[in-house]
Amino acid sequence: MAKKFKEVALIQELLKERILIIDGAMGTQLQAKEISESAWEGKEGCNELLNRTAPDIIRSIHEAYAKVGADIIKTNTF
Repeated sequence: MAKKFKEVALIQELLKERILIIDGAMGTQLQAKEISESAWEGKEGCNELLNRTAPDIIRSIHEAYAKVGADIIKTNTF
């Protein structure tokens, strides 16, 4: 729990200095990818499944946001 408070404090300090940029729309990024039918396990559009079935795709999207300067990257923690 202490780590979480340190992260919040860091974000609050950074916000005093500048506007922070958060990652963008994950859904539209996923739509631009070629995702195999098997990765969906019969539940197309259930993007959370891709954390397990296609982590390389999820990782590439997060890396792209980091590369262009996003300060904060959200993840699915299901």
